[in-house]
Amino acid sequence: MTIDIKSQQQEEEELTHFNDSVSITSTHTATAPLSAYVDYTPRRNFVTKTTTIKNIPRSDPSLEINGVSLSRQHRAHYFHQLAQQENNDMNSLKEDYMNTPIVRRYHGITNELVSIQVDMNNNNLSKFDKDINHREWCGNDFIVGKHLGSGRFGTVYIATEKSSNRVVALKYVNKNELQKANVIRFLKREIEIQSHLSHPNVLKLYGYFNDNEHICMVLENALGGSLYDIAQKESPLSENKVAKYMIQVLAALRYIHHLGVIHRDIKPENILIGERGELKLADFGWAVHDRRPRRRTFCGTLEYLPPEMIENKYHDEKVDIWALGIMCYELLVGTPPFEDVTSYVETYSRIIQTKYSFPNHISMNGQQFVKRILRHDPRQRPTLEVLENHPWLQQSRD
Repeated sequence: MTIDIKSQQQEEEELTHFNDSVSITSTHTATAPLSAYVDYTPRRNFVTKTTTIKNIPRSDPSLEINGVSLSRQHRAHYFHQLAQQENNDMNSLKEDYMNTPIVRRYHGITNELVSIQVDMNNNNLSKFDKDINHREWCGNDFIVGKHLGSGRFGTVYIATEKSSNRVVALKYVNKNELQKANVIRFLKREIEIQSHLSHPNVLKLYGYFNDNEHICMVLENALGGSLYDIAQKESPLSENKVAKYMIQVLAALRYIHHLGVIHRDIKPENILIGERGELKLADFGWAVHDRRPRRRTFCGTLEYLPPEMIENKYHDEKVDIWALGIMCYELLVGTPPFEDVTSYVETYSRIIQTKYSFPNHISMNGQQFVKRILRHDPRQRPTLEVLENHPWLQQSRD
């Protein structure tokens, strides 16, 4: 696996603004700054693709650095306002506003919304898989359908590759947005890393293309949405279901960690559901490839940040194990263990103190699984191999 990434020294030099402004006390409380590389979107007010303009909470203006919003809500409001420029009928915007012609044009997509049907018996799929390493795509090679989802920088649409009729997902990223947030290098690294990964529980990146305004990643289509979507419909999930999900995420983590890749943004939104119901680890925007990982980039999602990041210490692959524990708790309980809806600073402090509780309905085995992971000292967190053999997961295999 050959990946060209910046050295550890280069990365640390770029983060001196963070290093200089962190203050840690001996009582495990932290006063840490905002980070441009952290998603501060409130999880209880998460903006989904079906959210309408009437029930989207406004982005907190205090969550900005140099005019760049650190919340996905900011983009949602921008595209709502853009959609209204061509249509003042609020009722017509109750469906996904990301499918309106003006928003599609923003992403370099044709106005026409085409219905994309998945043909499981398509005989050209093997040809697509065979030719992907030799193809140079452009926007005209795809028929673009409906909007699937959005992040802080990327917007995803379902599409069909014309020559093979392969249904894929196209992730559009606006170059100006990347430049303003100073994250172009992270997108390059995302493409470099994900294009080398091949595992049943990792979303496949087929390739990418770009024009003057956009970069577009051609991704495997995950028909079942995300683990977050499932949690929103069924929360809290049954212990048996969550345990089965954990087994698949552990398999994905074992694979990427073996290759020296740390994901650094494990959360339900980044776990997609494949056509056979299998989980797919996705969105490698904050991922790093390092055989001897000792990183200091302050990145990820607020409620999933590990103590070592907030305390401005070096981190390694154990940050993914920490996030696995947070995700397990959120799926079982319905909210993250250290969430504070009033202040990101209070969330930082709760993470540092690692104090949380379980509702009574969670079994002792389920609680023990999470407790073994959520240790302040990363050296005390179990290995992936140990977790795979935990009794709570073994029960779900019976």
